Amino acid sequence: MNHEFNRSYLTAAERIQIYLLMAIFGFGIFAATPRANSLKSNLNVNNQLYGVLVTLGAIGASFGFIYSGKIVQKFGSQKVLFLSATLLYGFYATIPHIHIWWLYLIINISLGFAISGYNAASFSLVVAREVETKQYLMARFQGSWSIGVLLTSLLAYLIAPYISFACHVDTIAGISWLLTMLIIYRLKESFSTVDKDETSNLTFTLRAIKESISLDYLLVAGFTCGVFMEFVAGDWTTLVMHQEFKSSITTSIGIYFLFVLAMIIGRMSAPFLINHNSEKFWLLIATLVGGSTSLIGFETGHLMVHSNHNLALILESIGFFFGGLGTSIISPIFSNAVVRRSPEHPAQAISKLWFTHSVINTILRLCFSAIVGISSISTSLVIPAVLLIGSSFFVSVAQK
Repeated sequence: MNHEFNRSYLTAAERIQIYLLMAIFGFGIFAATPRANSLKSNLNVNNQLYGVLVTLGAIGASFGFIYSGKIVQKFGSQKVLFLSATLLYGFYATIPHIHIWWLYLIINISLGFAISGYNAASFSLVVAREVETKQYLMARFQGSWSIGVLLTSLLAYLIAPYISFACHVDTIAGISWLLTMLIIYRLKESFSTVDKDETSNLTFTLRAIKESISLDYLLVAGFTCGVFMEFVAGDWTTLVMHQEFKSSITTSIGIYFLFVLAMIIGRMSAPFLINHNSEKFWLLIATLVGGSTSLIGFETGHLMVHSNHNLALILESIGFFFGGLGTSIISPIFSNAVVRRSPEHPAQAISKLWFTHSVINTILRLCFSAIVGISSISTSLVIPAVLLIGSSFFVSVAQK
């Protein structure tokens, strides 16, 4: 039976489908992350070059964020999400078959470009439905991404000893694409609520780049400091545990699993917590307690790895768990804050935030890789912990 779509009402089915968009995204694009050792082995590079290659994918994301907001505004979220997902999983499926570092770099940059389009389109949909239904979706939407990452980490933990890297990634990429296409089709009426402006200018100019830089510098600084832990954990957790703590592949994946589990707990409980106290209160708790505990865990674990290996593993696990809790609510709260503070289309506001953050984050990750090269991964983990603590200085900005 045909029915008219109610823009002011969010059904349970629509809510689940919106969350699934991000859960499938996390499940698909993080399939290779728990198997970083296999990727590094394929490329035959050292830690420093590996870090640079992984980080430079942000170049594609940076250029993507210059235009992804405008593209969404001009063509609509549904079309952009369809194209982005197709490119995204197509590029991702090639990763385990690459053995030349510069070819991986090209693919990784292209992947970053597709990811920026996916993010802009999906975030634009969520913000539009939040405004129309007066319901807070962002924290659990991003928490759904963490659930996808958790599930793909658990799957990697179970099958890594038995399934090849290529078979693992290719299968997940194909399944993720098919599921995404199904969800996009099921949400076709929801996408119709996102405003479009077909006159939006897509000309590539230096002015366009300048206009893509968020002038909300304090908010960008707090956001970048707070989420750096998330990027470092994704890039380095399994490597530091396997190489420097001499853990098995499954144990190394298990530590990353703990980090993602903590992010899920933080993001899924955010709406409940905010109902009982202010966003500012919980941001301060997350940044100060999460950052301090992770700092202590990382550094004491590093110091004890040779004298008491089991205790060192426990301490490192505590560090990653509290790092995940601390960083979990930064992205959803700051993303909503930038939309509230900006007069622009939500897709434009989000893209500006992520473009500016992406440029700064790329520099930070390159610096992190350089420090890893002259010291060690475990020693370098002090950096994201300190930055997470530092983001507490910008909490008030997110509330204005």
